[in-house]
Amino acid sequence: MKYLAILILGIILTSCGQKVPYTNQIRDEFDLESEKEIKKVQFFVSQTIILTRSKESGNTGTADDGALVTNESKVEDRITIPPQTKCIFEKYEATGDI
Repeated sequence: MKYLAILILGIILTSCGQKVPYTNQIRDEFDLESEKEIKKVQFFVSQTIILTRSKESGNTGTADDGALVTNESKVEDRITIPPQTKCIFEKYEATGDI
C-alpha cells in the first residue's frame, strides 16, 4: 500500500509540468543568456526532425575495347528524431545560434 501511494504521488507530481515554447521573451525573462544557465533547461522536440547526409562518388573511364564505362555509387545516412524527444543544450555556435 505504501508503494502504491508513492507511485500515485509521483505520477501526480510529474503530470504537473507544463511545456512552454522557447522564445526570446522566455530567454530574457529567465536570464538564459549564458551557456551555464541554459544547460539547466530541459528541451523537447516539437516536430519530427530528419537529418540526412548523402555522399555520391563515381568515375568514368574506358574499357579495353574502347567502350565508355561509368561507375557511380551513392551512400545516404538518415537519422529521424520523433516529436517529444528530450534534448539537451550543448553549446552556442560562433554565429550565436543554439
